[in-house]
Amino acid sequence: MTGGDSGFVFKDDMSRKSKITLVAVFLGLAAIFFLLTIFVDCLTSSLEKKCTGTVYGVVTDVKTEHYNDSYYLNGREKNRTKTRNIYTITVENDDIFKYPTLSSSDTSLSVGSRVTIHYDPNDIALFYFNETEDSINALGITFTVLGCICLIVGLVLLFAFFILRKYRESQLY
Repeated sequence: MTGGDSGFVFKDDMSRKSKITLVAVFLGLAAIFFLLTIFVDCLTSSLEKKCTGTVYGVVTDVKTEHYNDSYYLNGREKNRTKTRNIYTITVENDDIFKYPTLSSSDTSLSVGSRVTIHYDPNDIALFYFNETEDSINALGITFTVLGCICLIVGLVLLFAFFILRKYRESQLY
């Protein structure tokens, strides 16, 4: 009891505003991840609908490319050299798709592996590799899982805060 107060005063560790903010953050993150999932799904659906032509290619060469990457540490710009593999794909052309070689940095490729290339017959500049599509689908699954985790955490916190509040209020009487 304090001063002129009569009765027990419950002190909560978190304010109501903090609880609402925490729940809103998790539910908001869930919504963002679900929207990203929908975006990725629309992207892959659009590519699949447009890219009806198919050609094949074989990875014939791999080159290691060095490039500079900038980052900030303690407010200062730093540079470091990074590497990535660039795979050259020799394409078995058809009457429409006329690119003799393509390049990819997809890490699932290796020299000698066969690659399926899907392209848009109306715009051959629009194409994708089966391997790239698998990576994009994995990204959509990752966003879905993260969205589910954030949704569950947000609902559990909402439930816990509501139940705990009611329980604590019932202890006052």
